[in-house]
Amino acid sequence: MDFIRNNGHWQLPTLAALLMFAPILAADFVYDDLVLLRDNQAMSSWSLIWDSFTRPMWELIEDQRAHSGGFFRPIGTSSFCLLWHLGGGSALPFHLASWILNAACAGLLASLALKLGWRTGSAMIAGILFAVHGAHTEPVAWASSLTYLLACFFSLLALRSLAANNTTRCACWLLLAMLSQESALGTWALSLAICLSLPGQDWRLRFRGAATLLIPLAVVWLLRANAFESLLAGLDRRITWFGFELRDQPLLEEAALSMQLVADYLRFLLWPWPHAPFHPLRIEYGINDIQRWLPALCGLVATVAALGIWLWRGRRSPAVLFGLGLMFAGLAPLMKTSSLGQFPFEERFLYLPSAGFALLLSGLVSTRWLTGLLLFAAANAWSGISTLGHWQTEEKLFTWARASSPNAMMSWNESGRILLQQAQALPAEDQRHLQLAFAAERAFTTGLKLDPDIWFISAIDRHNGNVGLANALMVEGDYQTATATFRQIIERWPKSAEANAGLGFCLVTQAEQDLLAGLETESFEQLGEALYHFNLALEEAPHLLEVVYGKGITLGLLERIDESVPYLEQAFESRPADFRYAQALASAHFETKRFLFAQRTWERHLEIVPDSPARSEIERTIKVLQEMR
Repeated sequence: MDFIRNNGHWQLPTLAALLMFAPILAADFVYDDLVLLRDNQAMSSWSLIWDSFTRPMWELIEDQRAHSGGFFRPIGTSSFCLLWHLGGGSALPFHLASWILNAACAGLLASLALKLGWRTGSAMIAGILFAVHGAHTEPVAWASSLTYLLACFFSLLALRSLAANNTTRCACWLLLAMLSQESALGTWALSLAICLSLPGQDWRLRFRGAATLLIPLAVVWLLRANAFESLLAGLDRRITWFGFELRDQPLLEEAALSMQLVADYLRFLLWPWPHAPFHPLRIEYGINDIQRWLPALCGLVATVAALGIWLWRGRRSPAVLFGLGLMFAGLAPLMKTSSLGQFPFEERFLYLPSAGFALLLSGLVSTRWLTGLLLFAAANAWSGISTLGHWQTEEKLFTWARASSPNAMMSWNESGRILLQQAQALPAEDQRHLQLAFAAERAFTTGLKLDPDIWFISAIDRHNGNVGLANALMVEGDYQTATATFRQIIERWPKSAEANAGLGFCLVTQAEQDLLAGLETESFEQLGEALYHFNLALEEAPHLLEVVYGKGITLGLLERIDESVPYLEQAFESRPADFRYAQALASAHFETKRFLFAQRTWERHLEIVPDSPARSEIERTIKVLQEMR
């Protein structure tokens, strides 16, 4: 008992967090993890760590997202690079880092509460409330959300240093927090306000501390200004246009949305249910509709009341000064709705505010209400645990998304993509191949039927839905309709890498059919057009392996084998487990009589995929190649 009394304030919250989120260790990569972590070739180079301090985040990931707002997270990106190298690109190190970091945040919050004057029991309750909060499932279970955990961890260290009157150490932690994730800018603003309002200090000491806190902000601003090549440091960039600019009072519309989101997030802090991976924004309501202005009014009243209470009671109550302050400081990004993305309500945005909520609740509620607090914690734990399983695999995630977020086009697009991948993994003669392709077509069609006048649907989602539909038609074997659909997409989005690549594959297939039919002239014309579209796709997205592979096989069919080999090698080296890439490269080597290279290609493929369904056939091919040598 003495051990628990002396150490339980941080050990029990840490243990609660570890136990609750242990299932994530078996999870795979999902959603943005694929492009950000699994398939991002930049992760394999240590130079990414340096580059992350000199360039915006998405420019390091995918060229098409270079316009995606002012994201600059060098500490987060460097952490991703380190974890990628530790695990060779597997998902386990990323989930292990999230698992440990979340537990560390729970223990650290309890330590902060103790530093602020909480009793051991109250500090322990603060840590437990944070450890099991129902809003933590997404940020902890989703590997790409590690930046939110890092920002919270460094923010809590900064506030703990501030509580100990060490503004120098606070400034150092704030620097790391702000370089991890933009939400920590709110923590910096709170730290500055606390520094200026701390009772019992000479005004000169206050301003000296405030001046110290300006240093990390200046460093972050200079780094961002260099990365974005703008004195505005990328903070002027928009991720999403919600269509408000077409209305009579666009600024008022955005302000109303901000306040509505404040109300929504506060409600979810109090009771995190129901969960959904995507919360679509309903845009049919204007500022004069009660469905818009009433929630906005609630959010405005809550914000003004919180500010008034913080100014009135903050000096006398650490729970208000730090707890209420952190809860609303963490919601500061909501003031700039254009930077929130197509889903302004995301559960991961609540990770930092939930730390303030746990501090506030444990600091204001008497220990006589211990039973009630523990019941509240148990309900939160149930809320989070009930959705953990959905984040295990992509198939589970988007099956859940279709049920919980049917009005989000993302749910249908990603479900269709997974069904298409499953169909393509099966031979064309397998009955399930067509069944899955038809199911994918239905998913894309359902998403495209969503009314954009009611629900916010981004241009990217609309584009992806159309491309997915065309790909489904192609997998079904309806190349004529697929070709016509790809051409329509290119008329609307002429630089679409996916549409140009899809059209290229349709033309290649039709050219192969014409060649078998003896229509050699028509076949070479189609291959020439296919090569043109693959080149257009490569100009826009040189990182897409399917485009590289498509150009390689097209050059091969044009009897330009030597030119095709570098492209096929690039595709195979990036993904040696892909049977198509291995087969295309081995065939190219065979055509040029490089039998040893063809043999090594198949051998390496078998090393990566020892249980390949085609193993016996590949082994026979290897023996033939050995004999030919």
